[in-house]
Amino acid sequence: MLDKKKLENLIPLLNGTIKTQWGRPLLQGIWEGKTAKISLKPGGRNTPPKLQIALQHYLNFKLTIYTDNLLYQLAKKTGLMKEVEIGEPEFDKKYFLETNNPQEVISFLTSKKQDIVKSLNFSQLVFTPQEVRYILAHYRDEHLQAQQVVDVLQKLSALAG
Repeated sequence: MLDKKKLENLIPLLNGTIKTQWGRPLLQGIWEGKTAKISLKPGGRNTPPKLQIALQHYLNFKLTIYTDNLLYQLAKKTGLMKEVEIGEPEFDKKYFLETNNPQEVISFLTSKKQDIVKSLNFSQLVFTPQEVRYILAHYRDEHLQAQQVVDVLQKLSALAG
């Protein structure tokens, strides 16, 4: 399996192992004392391939940050999705936020965390009560280089802190 080979190079980074989850390879290990997972989702006819990097994290709310695009603008205008704005015009214009706790998110996204978000190249950042997950659609092999993955993990760790 080609995707498994791509993940094998990252095993030493997490001192991890590769498992199969839903028919896809999943590298699971430890990063700075927290469970970390890296998976590759192959693209389909109408969906791009995706790289997911997740880091264990505990929150009392859910948050998804999308890179604002035409699809989310349409969902916003039709009322399919309710956007949360944090009061920072540059950030609010660039990203679409969806959450179950707007007040908590406004407090959580300090200017330092906003800068971290802006420094990441992503399609979605998903914060759940258990983890923070980086998702990049249309990933390339260069995104799987150890230094690139370390950079993402460091930034996820900073967001989680």
